[in-house]
Amino acid sequence: MPTTRRVLLRGMGATVAVAAVGGSTANVGLINSGTGFVDHFRQMRRTLADNDNLFGARSVITVAADQLDRMRGFNGNLRAAALRDSFQVQTEFADLLGWLHQDLGDHASAQYWLGRALEFAHMSGSPESVAFILARKSQLSADMRDSIGAVLSGEAGIKFGSTNSRIAAISATQAAHGHALAGDAYKCEQTYELACELLVGHEGDESPWGQFFGLSYLEVYRAHSHAVLGDWQTAAKNYETAVRTVSPEFRRDRGVYSAHQAHAYAKSGDYDRAAALGVQALAVNTETGSARGMRELLALWTTLTASDSTSARTFCSAMTDFTAEAAKQEGVE
Repeated sequence: MPTTRRVLLRGMGATVAVAAVGGSTANVGLINSGTGFVDHFRQMRRTLADNDNLFGARSVITVAADQLDRMRGFNGNLRAAALRDSFQVQTEFADLLGWLHQDLGDHASAQYWLGRALEFAHMSGSPESVAFILARKSQLSADMRDSIGAVLSGEAGIKFGSTNSRIAAISATQAAHGHALAGDAYKCEQTYELACELLVGHEGDESPWGQFFGLSYLEVYRAHSHAVLGDWQTAAKNYETAVRTVSPEFRRDRGVYSAHQAHAYAKSGDYDRAAALGVQALAVNTETGSARGMRELLALWTTLTASDSTSARTFCSAMTDFTAEAAKQEGVE
């Protein structure tokens, strides 16, 4: 069965399961007596994340908000232990909503949801959850070009993540990129080395947080940092390695990274390779609606206007068509 159909069908099954739990307070006894309630919502969250990876944030954002509302509706009926478990999953949902808004370029909403996620994480009593959300806040700050916020949130995540080296490594990675945004190449590289040390031997731990994180993801961010620092050739090389090793299931992210890779090649003067990659990345980012990817493709477009090569003209023409269609759709809406 094709992946897209399989994921959608799994999503439908999870929706039915959640509806069965979420439809009536008559199930409170079941909720308090076992893990079924939490498991239903956690499965829904996983399914929504799968669909986000395949189809983009717009495909799941409304459903994610609705399911978090459903879950929070049970808070007053739960005993303490069950409520802590529920807050753990609510943290996961709020983090997902923060990510979905971030990918769509709505940073204000992303900040709101990560703030709620941090609140839920504290209420769950999980230092790991607090550490991961701090790492996410660092990532969002970096997206907003707030170097100080990226460094401080990342360093706080390292501290809170002291019991889980992988989460501490994620935090260190985000802090390292914050140093790059601040123009401190030495501190940037030093903190990436710390991230590598923290990650060694801890890529396969059982924490629900940061399962996506490994050396390939770390190298993606190191490439981001090289680009920010103006070392475009090293950035292009690192992106090439990272894109090749990122799992195919992260389709949207591969599209975003390919856009970054194309821009790095263009800045290095390799316009033909940049244009070819840009056309491929445009197709993926158009389908998934990632503002992160489109932001990089717009920067690539600006760079490639300096080239009169056939491939560069092809990419620029595709971008012209895309922006015209986007403006048309916006006008219709």
